Amino acid sequence: EYAINIGSGWDSVLRVGGTEVINGSGQVIAGRLTGTIFNSSADSGSGTLLQGETVSILGGTNGIDTTLSGDTWTLNLDTTEIGTTTFGSGTDFTWTFNSSGATDPTIAFGNNSQTFTTGAFNVTSNATTTNAISFDTNTVTTGTALRLLVDGLTTGTGFHINDSTAAGLSSGTLLHVSSISTALTSPTNGGSL
Repeated sequence: EYAINIGSGWDSVLRVGGTEVINGSGQVIAGRLTGTIFNSSADSGSGTLLQGETVSILGGTNGIDTTLSGDTWTLNLDTTEIGTTTFGSGTDFTWTFNSSGATDPTIAFGNNSQTFTTGAFNVTSNATTTNAISFDTNTVTTGTALRLLVDGLTTGTGFHINDSTAAGLSSGTLLHVSSISTALTSPTNGGSL
């Protein structure tokens, strides 16, 4: 059923004041319809979409990418675009990593502090020269600069240095302690194992 049915063969379907609005094929002539389609706003800025204009949803350099397929927009986070940036809103927060295990490791960020909570904490260095892994606590003037807590250990080893590879340590020092403190008396200012 049709309310209005216009057959074919007409030069124009609709004219207003002599101006064609809809041509004989049923197409609206470009520029004939004017006015606001909708208003839009964002975290920063706002806009008005008029007849004939195009809506653009674009990503930035902060890791947000957009794609359009048909009528569907997709927004993705591209972490390769994220360089130097700041996370957080000025309060302490925790990152939780949803891993395959039963317990998810976390990193808690506090006031000038980071707390790692994990079952096993492994650090692997591929360096082949000196100082492969370094802990720099040169700014500590009082208290304890580096502390290893093994209060819950009842059996086993608290600190283990393993040099049991096939190559072994043929030269050099397995463990070296160096200090200018006068408290180290034997040997003076340092020691090696």
